[in-house]
Amino acid sequence: MNSGPILRKEDIVFLISPSYSANKLEIEEGIKVLKTKGLQVQLGKSIFKSWGNFSGTDNERLTDLQEALDSATAKAIICIRGGYGLSRIISRLNWEQFIKNPKWLIGFSDITLLHIQIQKFGLRSIHGLMAARFAKQEHESGFQMLYSCLFNKQPTLDYAIQIESDFMPFEPIEGKLIGGNLTMIVHTIGTVLEPDFSGKILFLEEVGEPFYKIDRMLYQLKLSEKLKGLKAIVLGQFTECNSLGFPLKLEEIFKTTFLQIPTFSGLQSGHGTPNFPLILGENAIIQKSNDGFTFTQLLHQNEVI
Repeated sequence: MNSGPILRKEDIVFLISPSYSANKLEIEEGIKVLKTKGLQVQLGKSIFKSWGNFSGTDNERLTDLQEALDSATAKAIICIRGGYGLSRIISRLNWEQFIKNPKWLIGFSDITLLHIQIQKFGLRSIHGLMAARFAKQEHESGFQMLYSCLFNKQPTLDYAIQIESDFMPFEPIEGKLIGGNLTMIVHTIGTVLEPDFSGKILFLEEVGEPFYKIDRMLYQLKLSEKLKGLKAIVLGQFTECNSLGFPLKLEEIFKTTFLQIPTFSGLQSGHGTPNFPLILGENAIIQKSNDGFTFTQLLHQNEVI
């Protein structure tokens, strides 16, 4: 599988903000962190702009994103933050040059839409920390893990997870990892961006949604019958998601909605801390360990990262 290259010192990374705007100081501190790692940073022209909550107008953000996708020199595209905005521009993107010259795309939240599109091309991308958080002390471990992935400093990602289903799988579960933000995934159902879930492991995370809305989104997925053939669901961080009187716990909502799909929790990835990287579009293996289960991805089997 083709994907982004191993990064080296002096390589160029392209910084963009295709959704909401970020604090100027946070952007500048993120740039500084990347430069201390020996990287050259190319900046999208709209990253310090604002149009309401957006980082520039639709056309300005689209121009930056298209330039980053088309770049023949950048080795990675790093998003500054999420929020909202990609839905307004993603259908206008031209992916021809990106497919010919793939590079890593890094981000989460609203960036889920770009990840889904990239996986449709058979390529990989990184669900991980964004530049506005690179310099924050509480995100140091997430940034260091991302750095290790990009610079080929470790062979695998290994994370501890817990089983939530009422049945215990005896054999390892293996499949390509897809997913990201729950709201954005549900947003794609019935559109050209709708993922193929069959044979996959689905990772989900969310922020700021009450349990009844999460329940409603899960029933939309269930009633759409799109998850047939899905091998497993792995829950990441559901940050600032409150029950508001809903009678089930979060994990119970998932396991009672999808009785036939093994469900796991505890993956430290999403809007919380730490936010560890995941390689979307790459195989993942879930297997029993001494004290629970492990979620593993082999990073270098395709001579990338």
